[in-house]
Amino acid sequence: MILLFKRCAALLLAGSVCLATGCEMAGVAIERASGGPTVKAKYVPAPKDSMLVLVESYGLALDSGIEAQHLTLSLSRSLTDNKIAPVLNGQQLERLKDADPREYHSMTIADIGRKLGARQILYVNISRAEIVKPAGSGQMRGHMEATVKIVDSASADTRWPTDSSSERVQITTNWIPDNANKTDSDVRAQMADQMAEDIGKLFHDYHPDAEPMPTVNVD
Repeated sequence: MILLFKRCAALLLAGSVCLATGCEMAGVAIERASGGPTVKAKYVPAPKDSMLVLVESYGLALDSGIEAQHLTLSLSRSLTDNKIAPVLNGQQLERLKDADPREYHSMTIADIGRKLGARQILYVNISRAEIVKPAGSGQMRGHMEATVKIVDSASADTRWPTDSSSERVQITTNWIPDNANKTDSDVRAQMADQMAEDIGKLFHDYHPDAEPMPTVNVD
């Protein structure tokens, strides 16, 4: 609640500055209060084209099934919350996989999209997912790398990026002490959530330093 009052006070102060010295200066104050300059989206997907989120770990030696499943859910939720595009239910993809695994593995990204009725596919390939535990340090952290692209189902062309085959995204979690009672699965889920957030930011504007507004209950 205190944080809410402080932020409201900052915005009211900015309004006062606008009256006294002009809105240009107030705009700077509001920008600072809201978390600094806006980082623009790298690409804005077609907002009405249905989208399939397809996460794989193609070619990765270690099993990253936990990360892939968790990343799919987190990323789908992020895209839906930010109204990026209408996202297909992930269960449709799972049913397609289960129906004929051999046929599924022979399908291209565009084939899968067309089969499920998606007009665009957000394809994420996890190329690295590991948990680092330095000997004697009493702590651990996760690191994940992935390539990202959006594919057109009809043409099989890459809609984005247009200047390379894919966009590379990598994240590293904070160090987690052993006494935090976090399991490897917890860290893998954290990696997936962090990766989903960073991938989602590729497609919408955001303030990098903005503090989330606190939830106010009005029961």
